[in-house]
Amino acid sequence: MALLPSCFVLIMAQLATAQTTIIHSFLSSPSVTQNVDVVVAPADEEFTVNLPRQPKTGAERLIINGKNVDIRFYGLVADGVECAVLSVSGLGSEMANLAYTLMLNSYAKLVPTSPLDDVQGGANTVEATYQRDVTLNGHKGGEYAIRVRNRTGQLRFFNTGKKFYIAVASGTHNSSRLVNQFLNSFKLSSATPTAPGARQVQPEEDVTGQRALPTPLSNETWFVILRTFSKSEQVKANQRLSLIRRSGFDARIVDTDDYPNLRNGLLAVVMGPYSFVAAKNVLNKVRPAVPEAYIKSGR
Repeated sequence: MALLPSCFVLIMAQLATAQTTIIHSFLSSPSVTQNVDVVVAPADEEFTVNLPRQPKTGAERLIINGKNVDIRFYGLVADGVECAVLSVSGLGSEMANLAYTLMLNSYAKLVPTSPLDDVQGGANTVEATYQRDVTLNGHKGGEYAIRVRNRTGQLRFFNTGKKFYIAVASGTHNSSRLVNQFLNSFKLSSATPTAPGARQVQPEEDVTGQRALPTPLSNETWFVILRTFSKSEQVKANQRLSLIRRSGFDARIVDTDDYPNLRNGLLAVVMGPYSFVAAKNVLNKVRPAVPEAYIKSGR
């Protein structure tokens, strides 16, 4: 079940009174080309993430219903991909939607603008579409496809009980490998304290039947394609995704424009990516429930 609405469109608005703002645009951050080699682990946060160098940081304090709400961000540009982790503190768990909105709003302000943005009418719009539920070290969350102006990417949203977090990355349509690399490096501290001497085991995603299937790997290229839809059929794509997930398969929606070997202009409900052998294995298990499924390499 998604933590937030399956399709979310945010139009920038003044949501509260800003008291203190120290916020920088990624536009001033030089693009870098090197291996991930810095583990970012702020002392007063609950996450770690890998980046090519130390990120820019910033904070924004809002007053909402008379209470301080703090938004912090840690981010940079790496090879044209805007990577960031944002946190919100000062809101209760029942205000997850507001925390999500605030972090998306802040991220959109960080992404560089283009002269084409105003012409296309999307300069102030963020779109986020639910893909699947995820669990990270005991913390339940959701994964969303995101579109910010002329960039696409993904974000993962979590509520740790103390703070809300999103790890988000977006870039051009050929940047999916870098987006996945960043998101997969994002870790949260354990939701349950581990007893002395006990071995902590990373929980699997809570998906019925998923343990029997191979694990998708970001460096592989083969997808099990379960159904495709035109981009005007987002609602139908979400409905199909929900149906497949209820059958016990950990599927998600991808934009085929992000993969040069797939037909452009579609939303695809897929599983993967896998190696070729693993994709064939998954296809054999999926076919009884989805006879029209097939495999194809995205690159």
